[in-house]
Amino acid sequence: MFNIYRESKSLESLQTLLVDDNKLFIDTAERFITANSNIDILGYAFNGKEAINKVTQLKPDLVLMDISMPVLGGLKATKIIKKLNNPPHIIITTLHDTVEYRTEAKEAGADGFLFKFNINDELFPLVELLFKVDK
Repeated sequence: MFNIYRESKSLESLQTLLVDDNKLFIDTAERFITANSNIDILGYAFNGKEAINKVTQLKPDLVLMDISMPVLGGLKATKIIKKLNNPPHIIITTLHDTVEYRTEAKEAGADGFLFKFNINDELFPLVELLFKVDK
C-alpha cells in the first residue's frame, strides 16, 4: 500500500480531478463515479501540465492521474503536485500494472495505485481507505 491519510472526510464532500489523455476513459470514469457515489468531479486535465494548473486552481481533495500522457507524464506531475502546500491525494491509474510502475508511483509520492481494469471493484475501497471514511 501507499501513503495513508489520517483525516476522516465524507465521500459526499470529496472534490475530484480526473487526469487522463484518453477522453473515453475520463467519460467512463466520470459516469461510474457519479452513478455510484456522491463524489464531485471538479474537472478534467489531459496531461500532467494541465493537471498541475488545475490542482492549483481548483484545489481538489483527490486526483485520479494516468501515468502515460503527452506533454508531462503522470509520475512527474505527481512529484510536482506533492510539493505544493496541502496537496491532494493522488491515485495513479494505468493500463500497465507492473511492479516497476507501482514502485515509481510510490517514489513519486502517489497515495495509491489502480489498474484501470479494476476501477469498478477497487476505486471506492481505496478512496475509503485513503480518507478513512466510516461506513
